[in-house]
Amino acid sequence: MLIVSHPANQLGNCLRSILSCKILADCIGAEFAIDLSECLTSRAASTLIPILFKDLLLTRPLPPFIQMIDERKCMRFTNVYGTNSEPDIEAVFNPKESFPKHGFAVAHIYSAKPHEMATAEYLSTKHREYRKLEFPGYLKESVAQFSRCHDLPNLVGVHIRHADNLQDPLKAPLRTPLPIFERKLGRVFKNGRSILLCTDDDQVRDHLRTKYQQYVTLPDSVNQVFQPLYEMMLLAETSSVVGTYSSTFSYEACLFNGTDLELFEGGTWRTYRFSSVRQRAAAKTG
Repeated sequence: MLIVSHPANQLGNCLRSILSCKILADCIGAEFAIDLSECLTSRAASTLIPILFKDLLLTRPLPPFIQMIDERKCMRFTNVYGTNSEPDIEAVFNPKESFPKHGFAVAHIYSAKPHEMATAEYLSTKHREYRKLEFPGYLKESVAQFSRCHDLPNLVGVHIRHADNLQDPLKAPLRTPLPIFERKLGRVFKNGRSILLCTDDDQVRDHLRTKYQQYVTLPDSVNQVFQPLYEMMLLAETSSVVGTYSSTFSYEACLFNGTDLELFEGGTWRTYRFSSVRQRAAAKTG
């Protein structure tokens, strides 16, 4: 059986869909490949995927017996509202017997685990996959230098997403308004903590930097195509992350190293203890 991932949209979505499919393939003993020929990804993602997953790229035409299928035919969804509404599990791949006999290709953006795998095991497996990735040396050096200059492990990471949270009508009700972020950040500052602010909203960046200048650190600018991965790598090194609900950028960044994530859901802040994946990994190696 061959399972082919057609990554879609921005880098965060691409990373979660690639690893969902790879974990499924490994779980059921199938072959796995990534097909970028459809150009469903952003410029940054289409540049970075061949670097991060160079050994998994489909290097020949898609076999004629491998058909693109609707994700709803190979997954069942749980508690999904809009898209990317859960940082851990949004969908479950149906049992192996429900897959096409020779395999399939699928484009999706959900975090989906194999039917046979518990959620904790899935998250730990994804964390291990991230730890195996060989990030560009240029970015690793830039992160290390930033960390030395700004004491990154003692900063609270903050990710405030603008783009599709405002433009996608499905996500509009999921958006965390800026005043709610500010109240949360006020508590962070009151405790004597400073933040690393990552955002694609220029107005939010300028407002928070001006109002809380002594508490706000911004990422350096690197190669524009590499900037998204660089900022995800920075967030992964912080003490914890205050993220944007319905944005895979902060979700996936927190699984790089196992960084706790706070999201505003249902009128309150909820913590996802992704540090548990790091602790389980340390327990196994210890």
